[in-house]
Amino acid sequence: MRNITDLKIGQKLEISQATLNDYNDNRIITSQLIDKNEEFLFISLPIFSGTPYYLYVGSKIKIIFSHKDKGNFSVIAEVISKKTNKITIYGVKPISEPIVVQRRQYFRIDMLKNVTVKELESDKEVKCYTKNISGGGIKLICNKKIQAGKVIECKLFLKEGYMVTAVGKIITTKKSIDETKYELSVEFENISDSTRNNIVSYIFEFQRLLRKRGLI
Repeated sequence: MRNITDLKIGQKLEISQATLNDYNDNRIITSQLIDKNEEFLFISLPIFSGTPYYLYVGSKIKIIFSHKDKGNFSVIAEVISKKTNKITIYGVKPISEPIVVQRRQYFRIDMLKNVTVKELESDKEVKCYTKNISGGGIKLICNKKIQAGKVIECKLFLKEGYMVTAVGKIITTKKSIDETKYELSVEFENISDSTRNNIVSYIFEFQRLLRKRGLI
């Protein structure tokens, strides 16, 4: 399992419950690779929607991971052990060969951030703000209606002095609940791995802050 052995300590993982014949569970849970050896992977206590997601020894899970230059893969693994000291760590044993994941699912979190967008064929920027963010796209609230299917450049201001830029396609456009603005669902299309990783890392950071404050 060459792609498995190439996993890096500290690498982010996405997990869902699965059996060998079920790859369709779309409940994505986030975890992290703590350690590994030739037979086992050791992962942190998974988090689902901001809360701990406990695994059962003997259960099977699907692990989704990104491999540099090769894309995204999933593998089925069996939960072999659970150890709890200061943190909970699970030992899991891969029991299938990695398969290519054509479309990756990303953890999405509600977050209010400023964004400026512009259509690629225009120089006019429109100020918007996010409703939620994920590594795969963002949902925007804008004063201006932009038609579904348009490709836009998004400048996302994650925190003071820190901005990331990504190009995405508007999948849907609809009136906001109060009907005074427009809600745009944007899927990233032209985005570098480093930019996507920066967005995902910030989401994890934001999630930890909310948990520390007792808000999730």
